[in-house]
Amino acid sequence: MDNIVENRKELLTYTKGMILPTDNLLWLSARDKLILCQITDPKVILKWPMWSYVPVWYIERCLNFVSNFNRGLKVQREWIKTYENKNWKTIHDAWVLADFYIVIEWQKVERSCYGTWQMYANPAISDFVVLEAARSIATKSFADTLGIASDKLSKEFDELRKQKEELNTSTVTANFWK
Repeated sequence: MDNIVENRKELLTYTKGMILPTDNLLWLSARDKLILCQITDPKVILKWPMWSYVPVWYIERCLNFVSNFNRGLKVQREWIKTYENKNWKTIHDAWVLADFYIVIEWQKVERSCYGTWQMYANPAISDFVVLEAARSIATKSFADTLGIASDKLSKEFDELRKQKEELNTSTVTANFWK
């Protein structure tokens, strides 16, 4: 990790501190572009009271920057499940399984990634919003496998896993004692 930080510092001094990838840096090699995108700029990270996250627009911009817009996805399956919880609130669950590809230095890298999202029903939104959020999670997962924004995305996914595990264990213990 220290080597990556040193390489990134060299690139940033050479590129006059540009942290968001721009078209002015197309002369860099793909390896240099990946190094530049591995550590997320703190200005880009959005913060809520309970958590912080990297927005999808930044991830997509980094993917386009590394591949010179030579990337894509093919959705294998999409599911939406609508149900009511104990409090009579309607919940939409969406799952997306997609095959992503990106071309880096004339080599095609393909990976299958999975995304899921859960949202309460709202008259102002449609089911498509839930599917789009699940696709965004799948895109973030794909970027994490390439190392893009890996300093923040890995922590973000670990926090989500811990929250889900805590929720599942509390549900299991609550059902066990009934």
